[in-house]
Amino acid sequence: MSLPPLQRPRAVDGAFAGAVAGSALAAVLLGVADRSISYLGMGAAVAAVASLVLAFPMRTGHSWARIGLFVSALVGVLCAPAVANALGSAVAPVLGGVLVAAWAVVIALLARGDVREYVLVRGMRG
Repeated sequence: MSLPPLQRPRAVDGAFAGAVAGSALAAVLLGVADRSISYLGMGAAVAAVASLVLAFPMRTGHSWARIGLFVSALVGVLCAPAVANALGSAVAPVLGGVLVAAWAVVIALLARGDVREYVLVRGMRG
């Protein structure tokens, strides 16, 4: 008896896209920073790299990647204002707000029940 194919929820694809977009935006903001980057800015860089690495296994349904991406997105949302603070531009608060919103969307999508169910069922199927 074979099991029916498991459909990936759109929230998983949205969290994947948000993690990639948040990581890219953090990398761009850190790359063009004209002030010194603080420890929180370095934390945002580590969270961006970790999120980018964990986004791909999370999309395939690994539960450890979902938890890791959730934690790294939490670190990213907490450190995002430090990334924007390293810019000396007038659009820095807006870009910081966009970065915070991107990480917050990833957190909200990963906390959904259908994402949790998808990851659990994928883990049980092997």
